[in-house]
Amino acid sequence: MIESYLLESGEDEYKLTLTTDDDAFFGKEDVLDLVNHRIEIVEVSLYREKGTTVTSIKTLMGITDILANYMNRHRDAVLYYYCDEIDFESFRYTKSDWAPQKYRSQLFSRMFERYTRKYNITDYCDQEICIEAFEHVSYMHLISRKENEPEMDAIVAYLQESYGK
Repeated sequence: MIESYLLESGEDEYKLTLTTDDDAFFGKEDVLDLVNHRIEIVEVSLYREKGTTVTSIKTLMGITDILANYMNRHRDAVLYYYCDEIDFESFRYTKSDWAPQKYRSQLFSRMFERYTRKYNITDYCDQEICIEAFEHVSYMHLISRKENEPEMDAIVAYLQESYGK
């Protein structure tokens, strides 16, 4: 299954893709076996198709609307987002000494928190995964309903054990 969305903001275009079809998730089959195939792991990919301006709050909230709508339609979905390492031009506008990957991770969390506060949503949870391996830090997120939290905990433990130091 693949769902794709095009978001436009002025001269900028973003492509948001939600997919369950590929094995981009680390050890997907092992994880599904671990949780008895009770959940659906959905990879979230976001690409800037064109433009160079700083991403607007309106666009970020549009992204969270799409993710929330997906989760409302798929109760057993666990959304997975890997914060990539690609350096980006707009990163220079931040006043942080964080690497782009950590910045994206924090931005993803803030988008989620802002959305749940705005709509008084209390049954979703966001788990940041930080894996340190080979002098490198990777950031990922899992978002799902709180009822899927035990499965999310199992996924986090699996990833940290399999890919951590």
